[in-house]
Amino acid sequence: MLHEIQPRVYHPEYINKKAGLSDYALCYRVNAILFIKDKKSKTLRIPSYRELKKDFPDTYNDMYKSSIYLCAVDKEEFFILNKEEFPFDYEDEEKCYSFEESISFRTFSPSYMAFVGVTGNHVYKWLKSRVYCGCCGTKNKLSERERAMVCPKCKNTEYPKISPAIIVAVRDKDKLLLVKPLNSTYKFYALVAGFIEIGETAEDAVRRECMEEVGIKIKNILPYKSQPWGFSGSLMLGFTADLDGSSELKLQEEEIGEAVWFERSEVPVPPGDISVGQEMIRSFKEGII
Repeated sequence: MLHEIQPRVYHPEYINKKAGLSDYALCYRVNAILFIKDKKSKTLRIPSYRELKKDFPDTYNDMYKSSIYLCAVDKEEFFILNKEEFPFDYEDEEKCYSFEESISFRTFSPSYMAFVGVTGNHVYKWLKSRVYCGCCGTKNKLSERERAMVCPKCKNTEYPKISPAIIVAVRDKDKLLLVKPLNSTYKFYALVAGFIEIGETAEDAVRRECMEEVGIKIKNILPYKSQPWGFSGSLMLGFTADLDGSSELKLQEEEIGEAVWFERSEVPVPPGDISVGQEMIRSFKEGII
């Protein structure tokens, strides 16, 4: 899965510091991120601050000042370049700077940088949504001691928004339930999933989503794995469950375009293995769950 970067070690704890030349720069614009693109191979890589200083000497000082510490993997450190005014129009015979959709991280290599890039996108969107205090409207400031935005007037403190969600592999003996959500960028079969409501347990959310999306009851709900999923700013909680009663499906038409019970041998293999949902589908196909 995306976050499983072993043997490398992810260090999420916040440090109040600015970027060094050997550190990596994560620069986001809406749903895109800045890469250096190799003009021959078309491969993408995350730029270092050393490269930014070399290619953009006139604006590098402002880039350095706007850097916000994100995390480290082993001894490599990553910073968000928290400013959108910089022009990145440098190009030579070998490379150019290019903003690409963050979905590029689904197939990006090395995989540990893909995980960091998606996590950085999560933090970037939080920073952009918390420019002003939600209580009094004063412009927030970054905390100097933790990853938080603090109002200098009323002292309201806001931490990164993490939305808990569930995803469940529902079995009917040797069959697996797969759905295709409407209005999703993911066009392949997936498991039933949804966000947890206020005051709801994860297990209750599993029951509710199965009833809402496909009209079935379930039993034997067991935890599988959890996964941070920065694409949607969520923490995915994976479960397995068994059908309880009728297998007739009643689709939530405004959200689900298709729902099918697949025999184990006919389960379509998902295109990748970066998500907990994809792993559960593969595990069912292989007879593991």
